[in-house]
Amino acid sequence: MTVSNKMIVRCVWEHNNNDSLIYSSNVIGAYSRGASKEDALRKMPTEIESFFLWEEKLPPLSIETLITQENATDVCISDADSEVLFETERMDLTY
Repeated sequence: MTVSNKMIVRCVWEHNNNDSLIYSSNVIGAYSRGASKEDALRKMPTEIESFFLWEEKLPPLSIETLITQENATDVCISDADSEVLFETERMDLTY
């Protein structure tokens, strides 16, 4: 099995005052939460590695996170509430 050297993880950052939630838009199902954007981003590489291992695949040797979308919200993120809609979900549907 070949292991990729580096993976860029595109992330959606949803936040309210003292809480942040980071979702990956290209590793669907991977996310992390923290008191700040930095806390949540710091946890994301471990989440990505765990996700690859769960899929029984080898994780990339290097993971870089890139915020591609931001959503400020009033919902209580610490209660696992979310209202973000990924930009990729806003595209027109095709046959």
